Amino acid sequence: LTGEIESGDATRLEAQLKPLLVDGRIFSFYLDSPGGNLLEGMKLGRVIRKYGLTTYIGRYRGEGERSLPGNCYSACALTFLGGSYRFISDLSSYGVHRFYFDRAASSQDMDAAQILSAAISNYIREMGVDQGLLDSMTVAGREEMNVLSAQKLKDLNVANGGRLPAQWAIEVVKGGTYLRGEQTTIWGRGRAMFICGTRGIVMQSIAPVGDKAASMIQGKWVHSLLIGGDTVPIEAPPGMRADEGFLFSLIPLTTTQVRLIAKAKSIGQAIQISRDDPRYVGYSIDITQADRERVGTYLMNCIADKQPTAR
Repeated sequence: LTGEIESGDATRLEAQLKPLLVDGRIFSFYLDSPGGNLLEGMKLGRVIRKYGLTTYIGRYRGEGERSLPGNCYSACALTFLGGSYRFISDLSSYGVHRFYFDRAASSQDMDAAQILSAAISNYIREMGVDQGLLDSMTVAGREEMNVLSAQKLKDLNVANGGRLPAQWAIEVVKGGTYLRGEQTTIWGRGRAMFICGTRGIVMQSIAPVGDKAASMIQGKWVHSLLIGGDTVPIEAPPGMRADEGFLFSLIPLTTTQVRLIAKAKSIGQAIQISRDDPRYVGYSIDITQADRERVGTYLMNCIADKQPTAR
């Protein structure tokens, strides 16, 4: 999608999309635009989100070719948020500024500005992006552009790198509790449950592996924990089973592994053809600063419950 955003673009886009969308077909949009009609930019974003599509900033060159850098400014910056998964390459740029009217401001325009500001705020929230983006829009005037850094884009969840926010919760069941984490990414949804048993902690891992599950169960792959991005080799979990493209595993954890997970920024499972192969199938679930206390406290309390007491 290139060029200036104009009224009616969202309707035209959806009309072209509908006959192309079939099961199993995935669309990604590369955006390269100086902006344009702000309301239309949000309408485009909602069309993109309606169909669960992915957005990139750049210029598409064809299947298998590396995209060229692009710019996404003003109204385009709001369209970009419509992607369920949002990617910005190092050489592309994302910029915002204050919205404005193409005429001298009147008292009616002041009222309209308040309504539009509220609409933008609601849209940003609807897209799952931090409200701090609205603050960033007020920094630059109509003739300026506030180009956000890669770190700022990550902090505001403008660019999510193909990862939706992780979800952590402590679930109560008959006879006890367990810790559950899951995260959906462009590569699939990974889930992990930590069960505090009489013999220690067991991690039930549910890894998205597609059609590779059968060979994994036959023992042709090697397994590791992914703790903070580092691979920690483990034995092949006993009793693995496959169901609809997911590999279910029960992984007994050592006290050392539990302590590492309690302090880590992520946890997951990696399954490789061999230890020397840098590629892996599996998943990683983020443990944000906000979740780390909950995760760490649960795991460390479980360890404490299993320690022998002095008599």
